[in-house]
Amino acid sequence: LEHILPNSPDAQRATLENYLDLLSDNLKPITQALQHKAFSDLVAASHRLKGASESVGALALAAVCAQIEAAGREQTAADFEALQARLSEQTTQTRKAIRSALDSSSQT
Repeated sequence: LEHILPNSPDAQRATLENYLDLLSDNLKPITQALQHKAFSDLVAASHRLKGASESVGALALAAVCAQIEAAGREQTAADFEALQARLSEQTTQTRKAIRSALDSSSQT
């Protein structure tokens, strides 16, 4: 975020807080679409989260979203349980990293 919002700690903080909200808002639709193999919903929701994740530097989560988006576009017999597990794992790691960054920035 520093290269997008240089010398703007308040804007960076707001962006990360907004991202956490967006993350929560997009997880349920992705999870439901994975479970029901609702491919168009899966593509839309994973694409939104992928873009948002890339913009805040959550590249590992963006990569998982890209895999999910590709599976949805191809309507393949991908291992949706494995994709859901990776999504959950990366979401947890991303949230921890962002919360840690937000906590450390509020202490400075």
